[in-house]
Amino acid sequence: MRVRLGLVIVLVGCGSQVTAPPIVVPSEPVREEALAIDPAAPYAKLFAKDARWEFPAATWLGAGPAPTITCSVESPRGFEQARVGYLRCAADRELGAMSGAMPRFGIIATAQGLWFTEHLTTVTQVPDDEAAALAWAASEPMRIGAKPAPVSYQAHADATADAPAIDGRIETFAFGERAWCTAIENAAAGDAGRVVLCFDAARGLIGGGAAMASRGIVTAALTFGEAPPPPESAPFETDLDVDVEAVTLVAPGKGKRAPLALTAAADSVQPVAYQISAHAISDDGAGKPAEADQPTLYLRGTAAVTLVEPSGRFRYDFAVAEATATGPGTTPALTTGIATLVGAVFSTAVDPDGRVAARKVVVAHPIATTPLVIGQVAQSMDTFVALPTAPIGLGATWTSTYPTTLLGQEVTVTVRSKLVSRKGPIAVISSDTAIAPIVQPVDGGTARLEAKGTITTVLTAGRLLPTRAAELRLIASVEPTAGVANPARRERHELHMRTRVQPK
Repeated sequence: MRVRLGLVIVLVGCGSQVTAPPIVVPSEPVREEALAIDPAAPYAKLFAKDARWEFPAATWLGAGPAPTITCSVESPRGFEQARVGYLRCAADRELGAMSGAMPRFGIIATAQGLWFTEHLTTVTQVPDDEAAALAWAASEPMRIGAKPAPVSYQAHADATADAPAIDGRIETFAFGERAWCTAIENAAAGDAGRVVLCFDAARGLIGGGAAMASRGIVTAALTFGEAPPPPESAPFETDLDVDVEAVTLVAPGKGKRAPLALTAAADSVQPVAYQISAHAISDDGAGKPAEADQPTLYLRGTAAVTLVEPSGRFRYDFAVAEATATGPGTTPALTTGIATLVGAVFSTAVDPDGRVAARKVVVAHPIATTPLVIGQVAQSMDTFVALPTAPIGLGATWTSTYPTTLLGQEVTVTVRSKLVSRKGPIAVISSDTAIAPIVQPVDGGTARLEAKGTITTVLTAGRLLPTRAAELRLIASVEPTAGVANPARRERHELHMRTRVQPK
């Protein structure tokens, strides 16, 4: 079962963490005769003396080895019509954010059933007297009845100054032949969570789990003992950046002039491979410059036209069949993350003049690092060059410009293109790209960032995608200011990025 998630029960918006408070035990012993719990109730052993269970992790999605989980009921108390206690589950080591997401609930039992003292995102102090316990139970949905039955309860909490609006659900369901589970799911501000506990009358607590998610992607999950499997990530879908380019024809070229435009047949299909690599050179002024190759990323698959509009705009999908990372610097996280792009679909809408109108990607089975990997490959998957709409001949030149943001500043990217060859169905375009330098003062010097690159694009009539080879060099440097008391260290860092688009 796929579950869309929103916010772990112990998280309340804006990253603040809230946990159920410990039970307040009065200094005077409770004198009332304790309520007898029906031994056939799934939760009966929660109120047995020294109730405690230890479980190995059944499923673990997170850093480090799988943990062992211990759950116990602390400070149990008995009244004539109610039992109360504090159920705490904790791992044998620190689990980061998952440590705060572990099941921890105040519990209240009456002759009718079991309640938790945390309803969705509202944390309530465990009642200190019988009347308060009964009043609290009367105002909230029962989790599991003494004679259990399925429960599903939807709720919504309005936004406050400290937390976003939250939607949630309490669910109780049979598990196996005799066990019952209760689960909490809630969602707020794109974050998500699920907490589940499972009970059996003969054994008491038999297992549970917790899961955390962001934008529908499960980022951490744990089940222990006997419990349902953790929720799956929802498909990840996001729009990709589109550059709004302005094209200016500088010179129309010589000889016979004709429009140069992209066309696509409705049934056009084409295998294609993207290769993305980089090389870094770093000189911090302290010694010999260091050089290192970055991992090379490969995406191979098939592009297929999905729609041709009357305007000539066409839409196509690139379905990824192979996604790998190789070479120096390749990490297990990168290898695993890029592998999730197998089966991903990149959808693009392109106008006849080569300008991209829309881009998005859908990944069916994402993991936590999938958005990061998409960011790495998407910025290097430019495939087309913007074209002038006027007829052009050999040697024609034109520029295209578009704004982008770099180091918090809006800058303009300028691409200068030239039609260097046009023979039969094949046209070759050579382009230079540049970003005006960004210059900023730093302590004792001046920092400078600039970018320069080259692109060769080969358009072939009848082919859906062009062949493309692009190189971009990013240069960051610091020049010390002469004559100052504490000049900056002279530095220069370069990143050479190379992209190849190779249709067949």
